Amino acid sequence: YDVVVLPHHDHGDPIKEEWLWDKYKDKFSTVMVDGSLDNRTLEENIEITRKMVEKYSKHLVIEAALQRPAVEGHHEATALTSDNKAYAESAKYFIEKTGADLIVVELGSKQQALGWADYDRTRAKAVTDLLGEAKIVLHGGSSIPPAQLATLAYDGVIRFNIWTRVGREGAIVAAEAILRDIDIIRKGDPEQKYSTRYRDAHFDAQVKAWKEVLKNLGYERLAGH
Repeated sequence: YDVVVLPHHDHGDPIKEEWLWDKYKDKFSTVMVDGSLDNRTLEENIEITRKMVEKYSKHLVIEAALQRPAVEGHHEATALTSDNKAYAESAKYFIEKTGADLIVVELGSKQQALGWADYDRTRAKAVTDLLGEAKIVLHGGSSIPPAQLATLAYDGVIRFNIWTRVGREGAIVAAEAILRDIDIIRKGDPEQKYSTRYRDAHFDAQVKAWKEVLKNLGYERLAGH
């Protein structure tokens, strides 16, 4: 896969972490100005996001959150509306008021989830159609069923965040290898090079998981468009 890697600061707190953007604006490519933190209202979110966009948009691609994203075992997404047309209008209003380049919207996914979520493709398309271009960022990518990954780009999802599934696959393989060799490890034989072997097993499993995700996203197919 021909993949370009760009530094990104995710869930940046515009109050506590702005110093990072100011100091390293020539290092980051994109930042998420998460104005949804601290249970801010929509208007408070818009105001603080707008200020950050005005200050840093010449240096960085700005991603912002329409509402607080859902995190498995912690909290649900901040409630807005269940009507997709009204929701899309809220997303458009947010973009127009803040000037953000990209927007995180609630599409049924959950961050840190181990099971599958009910991805709302209809909402994604409603938002994209009203915005007139692809600007959606999807968080909680680990909860999206593999069969639905290939539709994301066509639904206007321009960025896709995923880690829980990849990290879990690596951890499982490393843990199984350690348990399998536990008696050898306890003997303390320095020639076994434990840390290297388990580190490599961990990374190899993550690479395998990443390749599977890229395959499901359909990068080869998208390259032709």
